[in-house]
Amino acid sequence: MYSILNSLFGGFYIASQNIPTFWKFMYWLSPLHYVLEGLVFTQAHKDRRIVTSITGGKMYAEDFYPTIYTEWSYANRYADLSALIIYIAGLRWVVCAYVDDLVDWMVYLKR
Repeated sequence: MYSILNSLFGGFYIASQNIPTFWKFMYWLSPLHYVLEGLVFTQAHKDRRIVTSITGGKMYAEDFYPTIYTEWSYANRYADLSALIIYIAGLRWVVCAYVDDLVDWMVYLKR
């Protein structure tokens, strides 16, 4: 269930401006949002290849992505990296804290 919500609200399937106001917090909590923004905009930065849009218009790849992902920006790359580091550290802390307690509980039950 978590992976479905993470994928759905990461900003890839549903653009951030189309997410209902009530669900907007999921967009900001989803680590996929930060991964995608970082990957897309660092790869497309100064990319001068010609891209053809669905409407037939031609433009540079660097100019194409901001038309789809309006809230994403190359300037956010360090904020994205910081958010991912915080997310990974927090997840590691939760896992270490609760898994250690779970192992202790299982050892206690085996006695």
